[in-house]
Amino acid sequence: MRVGSVPYVNAVPLTARLREQGVEVVTQVPSLLPPLLDSGTVDAILVSSFESLRRPGMRIANQVCIASHGEVLSVRLFSKVPFSSIQTLALDQSSMTSNALVQIILAESYQVRPKAEPHPPCLEEMLAENDAALLIGDLGMDAEGAGLQILDLGQAWRDLTGLPFVWALWTGQERLTPELVGLLIDAKEESGCGRGLIPAEKESFFSRLFMGREIERQREKKQAPIIAQAMAQSGWDEAKTRHYLTQVMDYTLMDEGLECLRVYGDLCVSHGLLARAESPEVVAPHFAWSE
Repeated sequence: MRVGSVPYVNAVPLTARLREQGVEVVTQVPSLLPPLLDSGTVDAILVSSFESLRRPGMRIANQVCIASHGEVLSVRLFSKVPFSSIQTLALDQSSMTSNALVQIILAESYQVRPKAEPHPPCLEEMLAENDAALLIGDLGMDAEGAGLQILDLGQAWRDLTGLPFVWALWTGQERLTPELVGLLIDAKEESGCGRGLIPAEKESFFSRLFMGREIERQREKKQAPIIAQAMAQSGWDEAKTRHYLTQVMDYTLMDEGLECLRVYGDLCVSHGLLARAESPEVVAPHFAWSE
């Protein structure tokens, strides 16, 4: 099997174990992944959630996604002026979901609709001719933004809706089968990453109380090679990488995540970013070990 994935650190927990299972992983920026799916080059793509809403007949894998429950750190708006005064906006040309989201946030929370155009993701160049710029992924995480006003889009969405935000999903068509979904879920579980259902600030206490220290050690053992790979890819230190992949990111698609997709789709339509929001089919897994 072959799948396509975004090349960002937050995807490492979902793809590293796939490679160990013999699944080939092709990396590309979100905006260039759909052509790989359409051409049959890959069986599924880990791509912006916007893609699953804009095209009819799409499928998404159940139980697995890239989401956050507030501050996401890696999708941020940088502005030279107050957010309510933004008139020109440089969008990250590698993004789909975040480009729509930032326009929704600015309209809903700051009552402003700037002229928005895609640009290569270089903050200095983006801001040379625009009031504000959006950066996503590892560049969005690393940009310092000294002297600028900075808005974390994950937290802004949470403040607006009270919901987590689903940034990316495993998306496909008829070749996104229950068997492939089972592999995708197994890879996620074997990574040991993601904040889970327990709030990050309480996770250590509750894991010791209810799971036991031995189970926690097993989880940390699973995480070790994933965090090492992410550190090598990003150049981040261990503390930053571990915090991001185990306390900020959530890799499990729950009911709240599906509700986020519905609300996000409706807002995309109401703000003219989509003509119609589709309802993708959610594919349940079939696990090989259950046979």
